[in-house]
Amino acid sequence: MQTERTNSSQTLEEIFAELRQEGREEGKKEGRKDALKQFVRKLIRENYADEQIAKLTELDPVQIAKLRKTLKD
Repeated sequence: MQTERTNSSQTLEEIFAELRQEGREEGKKEGRKDALKQFVRKLIRENYADEQIAKLTELDPVQIAKLRKTLKD
């Protein structure tokens, strides 16, 4: 996650701005993962088959099976 800093004249403000941007990007990525998991859970509750969910979401069937198991526990 840490960006290489080759410019020694970079100010603290610039460094912090870069770190904030990296944090936002990481947050967006995590948000998309969470939204996809929620969508898969909805499909599971609606009795979609793992093969159908894999086709719709492009997730690995193993990941879908794990999510399905968490709903049963």
